[in-house]
Amino acid sequence: MSLANYSGLLKQERFWNTVRSTVMIVAGSTVLSLALGAMSAWLIAYTDIPRKRLLHLAILMCFILPSYVLTLSWSSFMGTQGWVAKLLQWFDPGLTPWSMYSMGGIIFVMGIHHFPLVYMFTLDVFRKIPRDLEWAARTGGASKIETFRRITLPLSLPGLTAGGVTGISGFYGQFRHPGFLGNTRKHIGT
Repeated sequence: MSLANYSGLLKQERFWNTVRSTVMIVAGSTVLSLALGAMSAWLIAYTDIPRKRLLHLAILMCFILPSYVLTLSWSSFMGTQGWVAKLLQWFDPGLTPWSMYSMGGIIFVMGIHHFPLVYMFTLDVFRKIPRDLEWAARTGGASKIETFRRITLPLSLPGLTAGGVTGISGFYGQFRHPGFLGNTRKHIGT
């Protein structure tokens, strides 16, 4: 192999389309997994909702299930004969569910599959944040949102960063979801 082969590869439009799609899928999946992981970790760490242990197990199920099972489940759930389609038909017979066989579907399934990573890292960090700091800010006149923005979020960044970086490395090395969902279309973006 010579450098000419690499030069030829870099000149192909198909190569750059693949790189662009990969970056978009990884970025979208990372943002989705960060949002879902942080929200669910905050819900478990900061609220008094009933059956927290059951919810904790349900969140981890997304990560425990094999990726092909999760992919097939979401494909049938959001398919033309799935539950979402039947629900949409009640409102308007012309409505159809969002296609899982698209770039958005790939991002969604990969984000759902990996958000428990962010959840696990962030939950531990949320539990270790001293509540005294938050109470002091609230006593000093800060609103709940301001307290979250100035105290809770900065102190939770190590967990969010660890979950995000772990998710990104997992997304780049994963071909199961894009291979299954994106292989049914000629172009991933259509």
